[in-house]
Amino acid sequence: VDRDLISVFKSLTLVEKGHIEIAVEALRKLAESESYIVHDISSTAAGLDMIYSLLELQPEENSPFNELIKAVFESTLRLINTLYSSPDFIATAIKVNPTQISRFLRCLCVVSDPTISSAWTAAEALASHPDGLAALLDAGAVLQLLAVLMAVKGFASTYNCRLAALSLLSKFLWNPVKGPEASSTLRRFIPEPLVVLLRSRAGSASLLVLDSVSETPELIWTAVMQDELRKCIVELFRSQNEAENLLAGSNKLPLLVNLPVDFAVLYQQLV
Repeated sequence: VDRDLISVFKSLTLVEKGHIEIAVEALRKLAESESYIVHDISSTAAGLDMIYSLLELQPEENSPFNELIKAVFESTLRLINTLYSSPDFIATAIKVNPTQISRFLRCLCVVSDPTISSAWTAAEALASHPDGLAALLDAGAVLQLLAVLMAVKGFASTYNCRLAALSLLSKFLWNPVKGPEASSTLRRFIPEPLVVLLRSRAGSASLLVLDSVSETPELIWTAVMQDELRKCIVELFRSQNEAENLLAGSNKLPLLVNLPVDFAVLYQQLV
């Protein structure tokens, strides 16, 4: 459905494309002032699909419509931010179609444009809701956020995105209900001292540790290990038959990576 929407969007005239941006912005303003609009959107699968499909619209090299595409994308992010501020929307939308969260998460983790900051704000609101947090974890958020933190090719890698990913991941780890699950998943990828660090300090200091080398009794974390982790993450996505898109830096990552039950990164320096 989303690919059809993108094809249709590309075939529209400049004026018609502008109408879509106006329509999305109008819908956002209605959602802010009329609660029934939020309910109608959340309870309609087609409406949810249309909104999340607009997140697939990304500027293309040398396209004359890039500014307008960016405007539609920004308006869609603002709309989602408004919708996610409603606990009722989150609960109903996830009940109607929980897989849509995967599409939001994919956009969140691969777009580096400064406009994505509003999406990270929406993600924080989503993670504050029990159903939203569960849906994010089910969608593989721990792995994708870790990919952002490690600046894996194909994922967002700007400083602000990495800092936002760290804040969201820390929110997972601190949750009294889902924290143990998030911590368990993270331990399959990074050493225990790093898991403790990410839980205790969600800020630039933690990013510095992730980017630095340490060979102390408390933590062994070398450049070789960091490279092993990045390669492992890429290989996990390769196993989902999406390697070409991932390695090319496309935003067409798989919606979900199924980890084998016994999976864990095997660091040669820790063997």
